[in-house]
Amino acid sequence: MNNQIYESDGLGRSHFCNAIANMIYKGVTSQDGLFISINGPYGCGKTTCLGFIQQELLSKNDDKLIIVNYNAWENNFYENSIITILYSLLEEIKNRDLSSIKETLTNSSKKICKLLVGMGKRFVKDKTGLDFDDLKEESIFDDLKSFNENLFVIQSQLKEIINKGYKIIIIVDELDRCLPNKVINVLESLYRLLNIQGITTLLAIDREQIEQTILTIFGNATNTQGYLARFIDYEFEIPGDTQYTFLKSKARWLPDSVFEVLNLFNFELREKIKIINEMVLNVNLDEDNDYANILYAILLCLKRKNEKLFKDLPRGPMRYQTEKIKLNDTKFYAFSEYLKTKKVFKKIYAGKDFQKYLLSLFDEMQYVDGKEIREYLNEPELDWENIRNKIVFNRSILGRLVNDVDVLYI
Repeated sequence: MNNQIYESDGLGRSHFCNAIANMIYKGVTSQDGLFISINGPYGCGKTTCLGFIQQELLSKNDDKLIIVNYNAWENNFYENSIITILYSLLEEIKNRDLSSIKETLTNSSKKICKLLVGMGKRFVKDKTGLDFDDLKEESIFDDLKSFNENLFVIQSQLKEIINKGYKIIIIVDELDRCLPNKVINVLESLYRLLNIQGITTLLAIDREQIEQTILTIFGNATNTQGYLARFIDYEFEIPGDTQYTFLKSKARWLPDSVFEVLNLFNFELREKIKIINEMVLNVNLDEDNDYANILYAILLCLKRKNEKLFKDLPRGPMRYQTEKIKLNDTKFYAFSEYLKTKKVFKKIYAGKDFQKYLLSLFDEMQYVDGKEIREYLNEPELDWENIRNKIVFNRSILGRLVNDVDVLYI
């Protein structure tokens, strides 16, 4: 294992990535192509793992290694993924000393792409009535025959490359971001084109999401496991139990309740990192005020999850008034009830005390009857006068934190 590769590995995934890289490099006996997937939800760090695995492979300094990167999302604009997969493959092979093979491979690839584009034009004509000057009125059966013939030539040329001692590895990323039809198209195109002994395809997938995609396309009665088994020989779950350690290392001064809040709002790792970074950048935060830090994390989450409620929060003290306000009509009540739906007060440490801290930040609450507050908090002995004094003292804190979030999103 090359430790320099993993200098930025904050999630402790070096052993996982090293094992996958060695498995690919040493090869696994298979009569056909080898398809491996690393599985994890969106934002868990699949792209980072693919990068580590590629660096591990490159560190072998093996001139016979051909690594092709295929970003499904960036190639989303072509309806048929075979075109973009072929392009990615040819781009990597053209720099190799395979002149005779490259010419035949390139010519057959061009013919296949022309056929696919022509079929697309015919489809447009059938659907819209629009004609194209260069549209050839060939039989669809002639097209299919030509497609299969050229596909056979391409696969024969790829076998020739492998027979010369080369290893071809296709790394597929960003499948999660594609629309359902595109996901299926990519999977089937990869399998149709690259199911050849000596070629390894490494995919980063969100298994749960792809299974839902399969059900959406083919119906709820579809056997999703059986369908995916056609494409994937080995599937490995990305380790996820080191996420807290990684996030904590970015801001050790943050209380654990901040990380619990991010979990309660169901954010993936990428978004959690963004929120932690936004907290670190806020020079106005008091590192010793745990409650203020928890509140700021909640506000950053709220901005992403419920912008309407966030916009309704006070930006400053309200005008003095003499009339009483009903608790149910206050912004504190709406905010507190929303946090209850996320189980914030139950899950973070000192939950009820934190709820009382929030109460002391809403200027409007000094005009609510103390009896209502005691009943709402289920604390008959609550010192309401003390809370009111805190409101007068703390009433600028909430507005300042809310404004700090506003500044991030101008």
